[in-house]
Amino acid sequence: LFDITFELFLNKHDAIRNTAIHLFSLIAITQIQNIQTLGIDKRLIDMLTGAQSVETILSSTECIWNLMLHHTFTPDEQQIIIQTLFQILSIQNDDMQLIDRCIRLLGSFSYLIPRLFDSEDQFIHFIQQIMNFFACTDLKEAVYQFLDSALIYTPDLLNFIIDPLLESSVEDLNTLTNQRNILIKIIVLWESLVTKEIITCHPDFITKVIPEILPPLISVMQSVNTTHVLDYTEWEPYTAAYSCIQAFAVSQPEAVLPLLTDYITEASESSSPFDREGAIKSLRIIFQVASIEILDELTPDSLQLLYMQISDPAPRVRAAAV
Repeated sequence: LFDITFELFLNKHDAIRNTAIHLFSLIAITQIQNIQTLGIDKRLIDMLTGAQSVETILSSTECIWNLMLHHTFTPDEQQIIIQTLFQILSIQNDDMQLIDRCIRLLGSFSYLIPRLFDSEDQFIHFIQQIMNFFACTDLKEAVYQFLDSALIYTPDLLNFIIDPLLESSVEDLNTLTNQRNILIKIIVLWESLVTKEIITCHPDFITKVIPEILPPLISVMQSVNTTHVLDYTEWEPYTAAYSCIQAFAVSQPEAVLPLLTDYITEASESSSPFDREGAIKSLRIIFQVASIEILDELTPDSLQLLYMQISDPAPRVRAAAV
């Protein structure tokens, strides 16, 4: 069966190739303890390094990705994989699926990447080359995911990429309103930076990042795609954005709360029920993080607002108020 799947990896028809990859993955899971004995890991790596076609690269990278979930490649094997992915990305290629797969795989090995460069400048140049793929919408999700992984292991990288990362994030949050997966990847990245305190020590965090990133996050938070109150946990860009804003508020309440207060004042009077729901969500964040002195000032007006919104004609607004 392994021999059959490897042979079909070369097939030019996506359906046949994808079925072979699926079959390989199912068999490999049953043989995890024998992967090295059977030489499956070596065979995949040899297939990647000696690939003569795009089909072979796509199949081998996909299978390496699947195998990584259950099997740990040796350090030497990991280095070979990374260097081969570097070479593939360095070649001008219009196959977006191939580039996407390479970027995602590199993200899985991001903890090793800095060690493969002789200098910090070379590493930064490589990261900037990856960020150039922001120019292609089809690759944005993979790039944001890669940067999320890379910044966890090399937080100092943020000093070199914060400006283009912030610019791209704000633009995409504002314009790619129908690209669910990209929006979630952006939001998860920024919440990761805040909750892991990678960004809180950055000098531009309060003065630059918060004023620029918070408005589009609020916009995404209030861009709900249903008027119904759902009885299960919603995981959509608007719920991810709420969680991210909450993380920002916990990290830097003095910078975030005034922006949320201004938004509540404006949105609570809006004719759009999604604005009014957003105002209540923001009020909830304030009550979670504000000092007792601030809450003493806010409580009377807040209770009045909740009293009005609990009888709002929109179900989601009433649910938020409750």
